[in-house]
Amino acid sequence: MKKEEALLSLTRLGIGHSAYLIPEIIDWASLQDFADRQGLYALALDGIERMPESKRPSQEMLLQWIGEVLQGYEYRYERHRLRLT
Repeated sequence: MKKEEALLSLTRLGIGHSAYLIPEIIDWASLQDFADRQGLYALALDGIERMPESKRPSQEMLLQWIGEVLQGYEYRYERHRLRLT
């Protein structure tokens, strides 16, 4: 499965669709980078959270992904806050 198809599956899961097809072996680092470039980082993370634990990335990769999403939110919030002042 290509990373594009894997990202689409994660996006579907992220918005609440129940059908997904995720292969057993995924290059999570490559998929993470691709999701970031497509602006789907947080939505893909939502999809990962809905996957069975046996198919999720490693705990280390998952924590990195969560940290990146939170950092992005903080950055956007700060930019928004500065525009209001």
